Formats: sequence, structure tokens, C-alpha cells
Amino acid sequence: MRDLVANILQLDDVNRLIGEMTSGLSARYDLGSALDDVGRLIGDKAIRDGDADVSLYEVMRDGMGVLLDASTEGKASKLVAASTRRIRCAAVDTGPSMLIRPDACIAWTGEENSIDGLEEALRRWLVPAVDGGSMVRSE
Repeated sequence: MRDLVANILQLDDVNRLIGEMTSGLSARYDLGSALDDVGRLIGDKAIRDGDADVSLYEVMRDGMGVLLDASTEGKASKLVAASTRRIRCAAVDTGPSMLIRPDACIAWTGEENSIDGLEEALRRWLVPAVDGGSMVRSE
């Protein structure tokens, strides 16, 4: 049995699956979204932060939320910047836009170029409630 498991673990897909299961990356919390990524913990990956390629976890090290913005003209980043300064925005070329909580849980993903639901996710997870839950906006 030991030899069988050792041989199976040499396969990249099996090794990745076992790693995700033991690290918690395969778990999904119910955050009220039908999108599969929402509620999952995001693994570390390379992203562009300014002019440098850095790891996502390095960007998250300061305990702030992160928005990976793939929207055209940075409209997701503009909404976030108008709501709070406690979220770091990073433009990405590929993939959906994602709002990531400080615990690495994906709180929102944008389908294609949509920011539908982003304001609600910000209010729920990352922007302190003021005046009964209205968003804090800087002018």
C-alpha cells in the first residue's frame, strides 16, 4: 500500500489534489454566491503589482484585502478606492476580477467585465458599517 501511494503521489494532478485537500484550498465556504470560486481560499500565484511581479501572498502580508482587477479601465478598482483605503488593488491581465479577504477567502468574483455584486461584497466583508450600513465614500 505504501508503494502504491508513493507512486500515485508522483502524478502532478494527484499531488496537487492532495495538497489542496490538506491545506484547505479545496474547501468552499457558503458565502451566498452560485459562483464556484466565491467562498474558496485562493492559492498563492504570481501577480503584477505596479512594475514588479510579486506573489499574491506577499501583497496580502500586511493584512489588507486585495482586489485583483481585470475590468476594463479599472472600474472595479475605482469603486473600491471610493469605498475604502483598506484594500490593495492590483490590475491583472487575465482571469476574472476577484475581491479577496485578508484570510485569503474569495469574497467576490466578477464575470467578464461586470462589477455586479462588488459593492455588496465590499459592504459585507471589508467596509465598516456607517449610518446603518451605507458605504463610506470619499469625495
